[in-house]
Amino acid sequence: MANPQIENGHVDIANEIIEALAKIRISGEEMQCLWVIFRKTYGWHKKEDIIALSQFCEYTRMKKSNICRSLSKLLSKKIIAIIKNDNGITTYRFNKDYDSWKPLSKKITLSKVIKGGLKKDNESLSLLRHTKETIQKKTIQKVQLRSTDLRNGYKTVKQRLKSTEYYNCPYFKQFWELYPKKTGKGKAWEEWEKITVKKDENLVSTMQKVLNILKETDQWKKEKGQFIPLPATWLHQRRWEDEIDTERKSKWDS
Repeated sequence: MANPQIENGHVDIANEIIEALAKIRISGEEMQCLWVIFRKTYGWHKKEDIIALSQFCEYTRMKKSNICRSLSKLLSKKIIAIIKNDNGITTYRFNKDYDSWKPLSKKITLSKVIKGGLKKDNESLSLLRHTKETIQKKTIQKVQLRSTDLRNGYKTVKQRLKSTEYYNCPYFKQFWELYPKKTGKGKAWEEWEKITVKKDENLVSTMQKVLNILKETDQWKKEKGQFIPLPATWLHQRRWEDEIDTERKSKWDS
């Protein structure tokens, strides 16, 4: 168990310096190196001392590269002074004039790698976190869908936007104009794409002939077309392939 005693050695640091250090923004590794300088100078009642990098490593258990980087940052902030003589001996001194210190800017410059990571993390969080703006957008989308689009079979705005592709398909436009029940246009387009009729002019022509016949049947005329299947259902079940009245078929073929 550690049992340090003041009589075994201590560092005298003015309270004013401690208060100044508490206010400045420096990294943990920089602070570790600064404590080594305190230990080797104030700990021996000296203003400066020659400190080898091996001593910094011994006290901090940090790598030399990290120590050199931290000392360089402390020097740039004018918290310490480094003096090198012609023999390559380096002397370190703590600068107690805290008014001359240059604290770390609040605007931290990050590397591209870190920026990319933060951006990715923020995007992930934004998907999980419902902000006021996203809630409003979803609410507006739901209101828009409820007002008109749900009747056409759209469940999402994305589905509705995709379904607008039918405007570029003349065959589907002909089918929709001919089909007597105008309900579920989005769903009908989805079924239309599945059977790829938009590329088969002959098949479209067949469907049109069948529809012209079915529109004259009693079942489709009964109760104002109540028993006419939805266009999406009709397409999904390939109802144009059903057997129909031969007499009516010959009428339309003639």
